[in-house]
Amino acid sequence: MKKLILAAIIGGAFLLFAPGLALAQEKIDLFSATYKINPDGSFNVTEQITYDFGELNKHGIFRYFPINYRSGLFNYNYQVSDISTVDENGEYYPYKISHPGKNIEIKIGDPDVLVTGKKIYVINYKLNRALLNSSEGDELYWNVTGNGWEVPIGKVEAKILLPGEVNPDNLFAFCYVGDFGSEENCSGTMLENNGKGQTTSILFAHELVLKAGQGVTFKVIWPEGLITQPNKTILVKWFFKDNWVLFLPSIVFFVMLYLWYTRGRDPKGRGVIIAEFEVPDNLSPAELGALYSESVNNKYISAEIIYLAIKGYLRIERISVKGVLKDSSDYKLYQLKSADDNLNNIGKELVSSLFASGSEIVLSDLQDKFARSLKIVSDHIAGALVTRQYYVKDPVKARAWYYGAGAVIIIIGSFCFILQQAWFELINFILAGIIIIAFGILMAVKTKLGVDVKDKIKGLKLYLTVAEKDRINFHNAPEVTTEQFEKFLPYAMVLGVEKAWVKQFEKIYNYQPTWYQDPTYPMFSIASFGASINNFNSSAYSALSSTPSSGSGGGSSGGGGGGGGGGSW
Repeated sequence: MKKLILAAIIGGAFLLFAPGLALAQEKIDLFSATYKINPDGSFNVTEQITYDFGELNKHGIFRYFPINYRSGLFNYNYQVSDISTVDENGEYYPYKISHPGKNIEIKIGDPDVLVTGKKIYVINYKLNRALLNSSEGDELYWNVTGNGWEVPIGKVEAKILLPGEVNPDNLFAFCYVGDFGSEENCSGTMLENNGKGQTTSILFAHELVLKAGQGVTFKVIWPEGLITQPNKTILVKWFFKDNWVLFLPSIVFFVMLYLWYTRGRDPKGRGVIIAEFEVPDNLSPAELGALYSESVNNKYISAEIIYLAIKGYLRIERISVKGVLKDSSDYKLYQLKSADDNLNNIGKELVSSLFASGSEIVLSDLQDKFARSLKIVSDHIAGALVTRQYYVKDPVKARAWYYGAGAVIIIIGSFCFILQQAWFELINFILAGIIIIAFGILMAVKTKLGVDVKDKIKGLKLYLTVAEKDRINFHNAPEVTTEQFEKFLPYAMVLGVEKAWVKQFEKIYNYQPTWYQDPTYPMFSIASFGASINNFNSSAYSALSSTPSSGSGGGSSGGGGGGGGGGSW
């Protein structure tokens, strides 16, 4: 029994550490790199990596290094070119280039071919913008191997070919080795001269084995004058190229400003608002509200229901619903007559859809059932604004394109943030998207007729809000009657002035209307009636705004993002 337990422990330990043992078979025998600094400030890199796969069968290796940096709020990107991969004899190795995160990755090998044992990979590329300039001179501060290798490295060599001859006394050359942040010196540094005492190249070497995650970095500083620094024009060009997203909100703003100025401005109206005593152009409440606010809102549809009740097509009854702590209100709608030609398409669709299942309907029962009909009614409202020639195009659809474009910009910024964790870029994309959406509100263009009718709507709103004692200032104002109250009540609702309109009739409107019943208030008053209408408006808005429910979503093990690494594949 003891032997079986011991065997199980040994077997479990083998399974646990087997991946690590397999990885330990791989190593880099030699990582040798040459850096030839050019007079224009660029430099050519040749990396020769002797990789030992051991007994493993792999396709090749991948090598990555960062090329995107940030200085304060600004991006600073290396320019990489002339990439090639060969073996020690100059024979071509297949490779693919990708840009994960802030890195460039060179994946070497053939997915259809397996290799084993020792292989030599020679990677060539050219870099620009990687040299630094300081008060001490021109500088190359470079991590030779990178600290992301998952395998040990037996020996590292780095040779720097200077752009000219340098007096060794004016040259700074130092090499660091170990874990990230280590200040340990490399095992060897040698200055190579031209026989005249002038240094032309530097050789750094480290003979001791580097563990996985360790690396070699050198710093070389030489006097100014050996390379030509880029002029201001090139620097500005590079800055804009690397930081174009910084200017994205400004560019989008001026583009949208131009589009609004050339395509989105309304014609001029009459300028002075005059009180209006009739509904302009015989508009229904929903049409009037949509033209006034330049949008389609569900509260306009609830006002339209009140309008249909006043017209005699239905009756509204407030009912009490028992609750655990307190009672609440609901509303029952009774159909009195079918839709006819006295109604526009909005009214016809609303009557037909409300009473599609019978002549009675409880308002709360519309939840989850009215979504399709609501879309049709909303389309009729928006379409009427074009049919009546108030708008050049459907205002809802005209804005939808800009809203969609703004949303796409924000989504793109979110993906960039997910890939690169770049907060500044995300903020600029969000600002650009918001600018497009904000201008989109202004891009629904009215005709001259639409502008004039909207001015008349403002005049009607002025009339509905002016107190009775101030009406003497209006010329030819109509007499205040109960019929006048009911006629304009739905319009006061869509204009948001129903409280002011109700208050003006507190002395003369003192009976229960035939189109609205409220058993909860035995003694009728205009104040309670106004409160009931507001409550109905809120309840109807809630019922109409509800959407069909759906099942909740789930997740899965391993969902979300993942990490990275380097080595063989």
